[in-house]
Amino acid sequence: MAYLVRDLITNAFYTSDVVSKDLQFVGGDQIQEGLSLLNEFLAIKSVNLSLIPYFSSATITGIVGQEVYLVPGLVSIDTLTFDLTDNFRMPMTQRTRAQYFGTARVNQINSLPMTWHAERCVGGTNIYVYFQPDQAYPFKVWGKFALTQITSLATDLSLLMDLYYISYLRYGLAEMICEFYGITLDPLTAKKLMVYEQSFKAISPPDFSMSKVTCFRKDASGFGWGDVYIGRGWRGGA
Repeated sequence: MAYLVRDLITNAFYTSDVVSKDLQFVGGDQIQEGLSLLNEFLAIKSVNLSLIPYFSSATITGIVGQEVYLVPGLVSIDTLTFDLTDNFRMPMTQRTRAQYFGTARVNQINSLPMTWHAERCVGGTNIYVYFQPDQAYPFKVWGKFALTQITSLATDLSLLMDLYYISYLRYGLAEMICEFYGITLDPLTAKKLMVYEQSFKAISPPDFSMSKVTCFRKDASGFGWGDVYIGRGWRGGA
């Protein structure tokens, strides 16, 4: 069953008590104000990632010698891999900002891109890879993406998200409407909104498992010249 953006905004105004459901009609400037506030609310979810319950993926085509890749809309990364061949996927190791930008390394080497670091930027995330690719490897990133901004009141939200999340947007938008009009949100409505937000923290939680790579020295950066020219990313197990 379709659930249009216009319906969401109308129901949010009724939930906020700014408009009386039995006595008044939501239209004109209120609908446009509601759409603007809805997009603000969706944008805020890019900060509190626990309130985005959906994980998805994107594929980037590596470019020989290129270090930085912009992924529009990406707000957090869980995993990043690349395909060495059509049938073989290679893992990549994440580096902190200090490890990636603040340690010694030789630049402009094209080899297997075994490490990565990500930085948020306007409109998405820049992914830095080292070594720079020596072939056009397909990179695959899994993570969370910003919720899509809405331009049409006729957009069917049921095609974009689950009904429980649409219901959450109604309560969240009602809170923003109350703030916009300078009134207090009903305590029961505020409590319902809080229950939704607490529940989302248990949906698709982040993976905190760890994996380690060693070069047999505590201060090793993880990969050396042997990996570049001989092993090309391959290592034998004990």
